[in-house]
Amino acid sequence: MNFTEWVFVLLMSLGAVAGLNAASNWQQERNKERAQEQMDMILQGGELFPMYQPLEVIPDKIKKERCKQSEECFKLVEALVYEARGETREGQIAVASVILNRVDHKNFPDTIWGVVTQPHQFSYVGFEHLQQQPSEQDWDKASIVAYDVKHGVVERTTDALFYLNEKAVKRIPRWAREYEYVATIDNHKFYRYP
Repeated sequence: MNFTEWVFVLLMSLGAVAGLNAASNWQQERNKERAQEQMDMILQGGELFPMYQPLEVIPDKIKKERCKQSEECFKLVEALVYEARGETREGQIAVASVILNRVDHKNFPDTIWGVVTQPHQFSYVGFEHLQQQPSEQDWDKASIVAYDVKHGVVERTTDALFYLNEKAVKRIPRWAREYEYVATIDNHKFYRYP
């Protein structure tokens, strides 16, 4: 191989390497773009929403519909209606927080349905027919709160695992004297394991 051929082969090799490097750089840039696109999206209610769209802009009507379509969300709505319909929004958020805290805790079932239907935990379960008939506004308010808490639109207001409305019970349960008191919000006192 003469000098000219050797230079030609060297230049071709360098060109091929440069081409490979350019292709590799392009692929890395594309991967970064895709990663950024994925970072800009979050999974919410089975659908992808852009991060730049605040979740609060989801209209209340859509929140209510989505909660009706989801067994888990609707069970949270039901619990709020029967356990906390007379409470403020903050009070309902606190009750929803307890239910979701239980879902996340190892000592309780890992679904909203399981937590709410666990025997002897929520006084309304099995006695809905004895309760005063909830209004449409009760269901609407609870649906919006349930959606917001379940989907992280609002933060949980407490780390409590238990709550008690002293006005609604004949006697204070033993656990209320044994567990650590956290806060009182509206008519409910909140507790956690000591």
